[in-house]
Amino acid sequence: MTRKFLLIILSLIISCNVKDLVIEDSLKRVLESIDSTYEFDSLVAIIIIPEGGCAGCIEKSMDFLRGHNNYFNNVLFIITGVDDKKLTRLRLNDYNLFPSQNLVIDYKNEVTKNGLLSIYPKIFYLKQGVVENIDTSLPQNTEIWIIFKKRMFNRLN
Repeated sequence: MTRKFLLIILSLIISCNVKDLVIEDSLKRVLESIDSTYEFDSLVAIIIIPEGGCAGCIEKSMDFLRGHNNYFNNVLFIITGVDDKKLTRLRLNDYNLFPSQNLVIDYKNEVTKNGLLSIYPKIFYLKQGVVENIDTSLPQNTEIWIIFKKRMFNRLN
């Protein structure tokens, strides 16, 4: 009985670590394929915002992006799920977001190809190239951007 319990615990630990490695590898492949000038190990967060999905969640994420796109040096914003390249660029230009040094448009939908697409915006918190935590902007998660700002300020101090 004890051996079975230990095997179950061990397999859970291993599967969690493998999942984290898969996410990190996927994020690295996305960065490499979209020609980002950022080095993965130097980033503290990657925020992936889909073009389609939960409209309210995406709008809150875009509002945050509008107010903070050049505020955090080692945070990369990726807009993905792009159906109309021209419309996306126009919308980002209207918000004075494009071009921006920490905003990338995933025209090739590499996020989707690497299994990271969601209908909700996601924040991948990184520390020295390792995913520490993942937050998802859900309708009921109204504090996500306040928490994000606090976490970023805590890292600076």
